[in-house]
Amino acid sequence: YGIDGNLIRSSRRGCHLVETYDKFGRVTSAAVYDADGNFTTHDGVSKGVCAYDSRGNHTDIWYFDAEGKPCVRFYNGTPGEHHSKVSYDPMGNVLTVAYFDINDEPDTSRTYYKGTNSYDVYGLRTETAYYTFLAGEDVLLYRVRYTYNSEGRKIKEEFYNSDGVKYNEKNF
Repeated sequence: YGIDGNLIRSSRRGCHLVETYDKFGRVTSAAVYDADGNFTTHDGVSKGVCAYDSRGNHTDIWYFDAEGKPCVRFYNGTPGEHHSKVSYDPMGNVLTVAYFDINDEPDTSRTYYKGTNSYDVYGLRTETAYYTFLAGEDVLLYRVRYTYNSEGRKIKEEFYNSDGVKYNEKNF
């Protein structure tokens, strides 16, 4: 930990993660080093760089290799995104999460590249829509609609395909 109380170094699986912070205590970058202090990779990444909006919400992360070149993050051996981007409504609710490839184009290697959320007046998420990117356009894959009880606890998720036909339901 640094003198400001922020974690600056942690170890996992023989690697050391070193984080830097801005004046508000938010992580601005995280880099992976081996036991000898050399850049190394974890999930294909050596460094992640973060950005925030004026309200302090985490909006972006970009991934880089040991040479400082843009790279993609791997998930269980499968290549993923180079850049993830999050947008928020004025209440701080996540509106959109989108994933981009090394050329900052929508990451079409994923099942979906973007998810969008809708909320009710109480800030409860009412729907999430998942999209892929084809022929230069967002294409709806499916939607999940959420139902809550009077205490605001989620009691049901309903899944709809791109034609609006319900194909699954999960009760809590």
